[in-house]
Amino acid sequence: MPFVPSPSAANTMRSKVIFIVVMLLTLSFFVFFLGCLQSEAMNGVRAYVRGEGLWAKAQKDAVMSLYRYAVDQDDQHFSSFKEKLSIPLGDRKARIALQSDPVDMQGARQGFLEGDNHPDDVTSLIYFFRLFQNVSYMSQAIGIWQQGDVIIEELVLLGDEVHARIQKGDQELSDLIVRIEDLHVRVDQLETEFSTIMSDASRWLKKITTYTTVSVMLLLVIGSIITARRIIGELHETELRLRRSERRYLSLAQSGMLGILEWDSSGRILDANPAALEMLGYDLVQLTAPDFHWGDLTPSGYQELDEQAIKDIFERGYCLPYAKELFHRNGRRIPVLVGGSLLEGSQDRGLAFVLDQTSQRAVEDQLRLSATVLEGSRDGILIADRAGVVLSLNQAYCTMTGYTENEVKGRFARLFAPDTPDLMRQAMMKSILDQGHWQGDTEIKLADGRLLPVRLSMNAVYDGQHNMTHFVAIFTDISQRKAQEKLLHAMALHDPLTGLANRSLFEDRLGHAVARARRNNSHCAVLFIDLDKFKPINDEYGHHVGDELLLQVADRLRLEMRENDSIVRLGGDEFVVVVEEAESREAVARVAEKILARLDHTYELSCGTIRIYFSMGIGIYPDDGEEISTLTRSADSAMYLAKSMFGSHYRFFSK
Repeated sequence: MPFVPSPSAANTMRSKVIFIVVMLLTLSFFVFFLGCLQSEAMNGVRAYVRGEGLWAKAQKDAVMSLYRYAVDQDDQHFSSFKEKLSIPLGDRKARIALQSDPVDMQGARQGFLEGDNHPDDVTSLIYFFRLFQNVSYMSQAIGIWQQGDVIIEELVLLGDEVHARIQKGDQELSDLIVRIEDLHVRVDQLETEFSTIMSDASRWLKKITTYTTVSVMLLLVIGSIITARRIIGELHETELRLRRSERRYLSLAQSGMLGILEWDSSGRILDANPAALEMLGYDLVQLTAPDFHWGDLTPSGYQELDEQAIKDIFERGYCLPYAKELFHRNGRRIPVLVGGSLLEGSQDRGLAFVLDQTSQRAVEDQLRLSATVLEGSRDGILIADRAGVVLSLNQAYCTMTGYTENEVKGRFARLFAPDTPDLMRQAMMKSILDQGHWQGDTEIKLADGRLLPVRLSMNAVYDGQHNMTHFVAIFTDISQRKAQEKLLHAMALHDPLTGLANRSLFEDRLGHAVARARRNNSHCAVLFIDLDKFKPINDEYGHHVGDELLLQVADRLRLEMRENDSIVRLGGDEFVVVVEEAESREAVARVAEKILARLDHTYELSCGTIRIYFSMGIGIYPDDGEEISTLTRSADSAMYLAKSMFGSHYRFFSK
């Protein structure tokens, strides 16, 4: 009679499955909640960074309006000054409302709206302030905010003072203009500090939420795994009992895939299904004869394995499958996997399950033969099973990678570098499963940690039913080809004389600098440098002397460049420097002065000592152009202005 689990056992199993489902749902909800929290926190940081940008722009516009008012005394500029100040004053109002006790939510909301913040960002600004105002980063940012508000108050008072003196007819306001410029510089410094702290806060928030998510996920996953393992163990025991049921027995007995033999403790064979009879070449009468025993089917050398299997069966009711051989009636040996179990309710009768491994053995023999043939190949070759475990490899693979055979065999095949994108891995496996082959360029990690570029060819091996059983991977070293490609690529983007970036790479570098400045609401600069009267040197001393001079100029330029800046030779005697993250016009001027100070010296050439002067034109993004072409023309125009003066000079673009 087939085994049926008791209702109590079924209920217990059901409750544990429900528990796992609840844990997984809890995990999903928690990850979703943390994701929302992280998103909201990052949105708050973004809102504050955007608000700082609005605040900074309004402050600069206000200073410019006040400056113009002090210069031309036009009341329209004073009105613009008052209007622009409403944005930082609105933000100040919001901060004071949030720091009041109790918190003035309505006042904070109204203040942020007056600060020209987007209505959708106001809620994020308020709750981010309330949640994180005592955190180190936010506390520092609020302190800088307060300092900025103090300066804005000074600016308001200074504006009133300018207005009052103009109303009195005072025409000399140079002292007030100096104070306006001083306030502008102080506020710029605070803006930079605020942006830096908010960037640090963003990274800190991301790290904290990530660590928290991973920790909680690990705890829940570990709990789920422990419970799942217990359930799997119980399911395994239930499955073993079900295997002894009559329905399972009949199903297996009628199957042509698995041989089933019924035996008793004396070693006699009591019954056999058709698959077992066909496998062994006997009929049922011959196999169940009283004088025929299990030992008659077993070659010498397997008695110890059989005895251990019988011991396991009588101790725990079953034995795990093990490999051995059985005799066919005609005397040949059949490689098989054998497992067994006791019949339900019996202590001296059981079943043996026999799986013919002839086809599998033939495939393995063929693979070994193929491996021997391919051992002479110069390409590295791996032969692995369907799961990717390496079965054999040739010496060329060991020579190529530096691994020994023992370090590779029995482990998962190393087909890619560790950081290979998942999409490439998935595409490879899909091609193998669908088409039976894949080929492409990739990298593998060598024993010393280096990455080797290879051409990887993979082909599937199928059995008689067209099921993939193994695959063969062939690795061809293409490092020399890749090096040549890299050299050609570098030559296409760099000046052959100086090794600096050429015109093609210049547009990419400048585009990157402009995009970064636009994204960060910052500045970048383009410095056009031209050697004055370079042509007469070429004409008088020859082009080789001109090349010597250009090389020395390039070397001196490299000495003055920061890591993020770029030097370009456009051609002839024209050089360009791209300065990223230019904090101010004064900072760019300092860079220009350092460059000219480095260049404006004598040069020791093969023809003797030469003194040459340099002209430099400067264009600043976004003041002198928001597009690459406009910014380039601005710098070029400024360079020609500098060229009109004697000696080495630089000039900023001026409209």
